[in-house]
Amino acid sequence: MADLTISIVNWNTKKLLKSCLESIINQTKELNYSIWVVDNNSSDGSIGMIEEIFPQVQLIKNKANIGFSKANNQILSACEGKYVLLLNSDTQVIGNTVKGLFDFIEGHPDAGAAGCKILNADGSLQTSCGRFPGLLSIFFGGEFCNKLYKKIFKNSTFFAEYGLTKEDHQDFQEVDFVKGCCLILRKSVLERTGLLDENFFMYCEETDLCYRIKQQGMKVLYTPEPEVIHFDGQSSIYKDQTVCRNLSSQEFYFRKHFGGLCAHAMKWIVAIGSLIRIPLFLIAYICVRKGKRPFIKFKLIWNLYALKWLVSGNNT
Repeated sequence: MADLTISIVNWNTKKLLKSCLESIINQTKELNYSIWVVDNNSSDGSIGMIEEIFPQVQLIKNKANIGFSKANNQILSACEGKYVLLLNSDTQVIGNTVKGLFDFIEGHPDAGAAGCKILNADGSLQTSCGRFPGLLSIFFGGEFCNKLYKKIFKNSTFFAEYGLTKEDHQDFQEVDFVKGCCLILRKSVLERTGLLDENFFMYCEETDLCYRIKQQGMKVLYTPEPEVIHFDGQSSIYKDQTVCRNLSSQEFYFRKHFGGLCAHAMKWIVAIGSLIRIPLFLIAYICVRKGKRPFIKFKLIWNLYALKWLVSGNNT
């Protein structure tokens, strides 16, 4: 029986998945672990690649794309051992990161979950943990605003989106949630909290799980020492379905934990915020240097799709 189970959900990421599995197998030392992959009906040859190159990987083949939560739960309910590491197929571990995460949570028995530093492909930091979202953070959030609030209000998290800037990610600390691209979980805690909520097709499922973990009196910790590269591709962020699923998951999170009135208020906040930001981003796109325009374009399109989500009745 493995001490750690690595859970990977795949949907049409053959090349990235191959690199992910190679990085785990080639660099993970001195640890009794197993790798499980759930394939959500990929059409790019992912299954054949796994069967040919990685026969040691335990493979579950789904006949449809059932989403991130439901697919991971297939592994969480079947595997044994003390810990489970949720790892995205578009990641690569750096060095003996898997063992580092295992040792970290082993050394902190009060932790139900933990995560590590996540890097972009160019080596820059990717924000990966923070505090639970609230209605004010939905309206006032953003990296620029976080830095501004930190200068004005110091350690206050009243307005800040998740409350953590990139500078905060340099230190070990207790957080509210860690993103699911690399999240190690104590199996005994899952037996008390339950598995991932399958009402979340994708997005916010890890926030919801961490919320329930903390309700059980366990900590969620972040450590900057082990590192993982996350190829969080920019292609999906321009798809309206991605924005709709993200916002629908946020709405369900508020509805589940704080009630229908709070969820309804969240929708109004998204609407008002988008209507304010869209003309500002249009002006900014015209005025800023060309190098900054892709970021402004992303923000502009996100807010346009957010309005579409509201008008279309939250269809995903």
